[in-house]
Amino acid sequence: MKTALILSFDLIREGELPKSLAVASLLAYLKQDARYGSEFTAESKSVNMWYYRNSISNEFLWHLLEELDLHRYDTLAISCYIWNEYFIKDFLQVIRRSGFQGKIVLGGYQISYTSKPEQLFDEYPEADIYIKGYAEKSLLEAILMPRPAEKKILKGEVDFSLIPSVYLTGEFPIEQNMKMIRWETQRGCPYVCSFCAHRDLEKGKVYKHELDKIFAELAFFKGKNVQKVNALDPIFNGGKNAVLILEEIARLQMNTLFSFQVRFENFKNVLGKKFLDFAEKININLEFGLQTIVEKEFYTIERPNNLQVVESVIQELNERGISYEISMIYGLPHQTLESFQYGIDWLLQKNVENIAAFPLMLLKGTKLYDQKEEFGFVEKVLGDFNIPTVVSSNTFSEDEWWAMKEIASQLNPKVRF
Repeated sequence: MKTALILSFDLIREGELPKSLAVASLLAYLKQDARYGSEFTAESKSVNMWYYRNSISNEFLWHLLEELDLHRYDTLAISCYIWNEYFIKDFLQVIRRSGFQGKIVLGGYQISYTSKPEQLFDEYPEADIYIKGYAEKSLLEAILMPRPAEKKILKGEVDFSLIPSVYLTGEFPIEQNMKMIRWETQRGCPYVCSFCAHRDLEKGKVYKHELDKIFAELAFFKGKNVQKVNALDPIFNGGKNAVLILEEIARLQMNTLFSFQVRFENFKNVLGKKFLDFAEKININLEFGLQTIVEKEFYTIERPNNLQVVESVIQELNERGISYEISMIYGLPHQTLESFQYGIDWLLQKNVENIAAFPLMLLKGTKLYDQKEEFGFVEKVLGDFNIPTVVSSNTFSEDEWWAMKEIASQLNPKVRF
């Protein structure tokens, strides 16, 4: 029988479930296959990066391998994200030096957003199989195949109607009065923001989970009295399903706090008004990624904002008493210290109480990543996960970046975490 281990390096906060939603979805998909238990099995191991942050060393990785006892597995699948990039290449070398002869399968944003196959093979030479895109179908294929003689890229399209609920199957065992869980109603984003890595690069599609499954999960959450649900959908309010989901939450009379990422411009039509009508009736927090209000900046990052709509929606949210927050980015192309401060001041003048600002990070596969030289971006490795962060450009110095960081630190996002 073939055996597989999914090894993930996750960001799990206190009170959350002990593995990621992505890994739980992979396991639920694998376990529903008719061959599971007779031809193959799979299990997972999560390393919580909130605990280790930037302290993972080769010594730690060797201890981890001893704990995992890899000789028991034919396939080792590893998630690759920007927060574990600083050690993952060393880890792959350690795995092979330990004598592991099975398949190494890599997936995650760092793999999906590396556009050229030869670049993948050069950066992660110890791996055998590279999964691009959503991994449920491709991981099953990778587990069942023998170790390939030549490196292979898999990018099988997933039928979302075949992805079982991680909650209803018990893959995510929820305790009564659970503090917080993560949830998804869809994957992908229809927009083309040049800094963002949420798009389906192959087809640019948004993939929606079926409403019957979503409604069943909502009833399950109510029965478990879940305290907070953080939806991972990049843009939740992209169509009529969002209104139907809020209507169902209202019908169930749920006390759970739901946090959704939304876009201002999607509130300017009839569906948007219906959305706000239901939002007023439930416990909700809306997260708006505005990023910048300066025209030259938002057109450059292909994230145009209709400021008249933004202002109108902010006013309506304030009048209705709906909880919301707005996030901005500092370090953008053409941005200056003064233009960043101008954006913050503009929001404060609109009586926005909950503002957050985050530094620009250049993500693999994004258009902005390939425009480093054009905008004179200089990066430094900063923070808890050794992530390269833009600290200067053609339009702001590093001292001015630190001044923007100080402005951001004085903001007070109340509900994000």
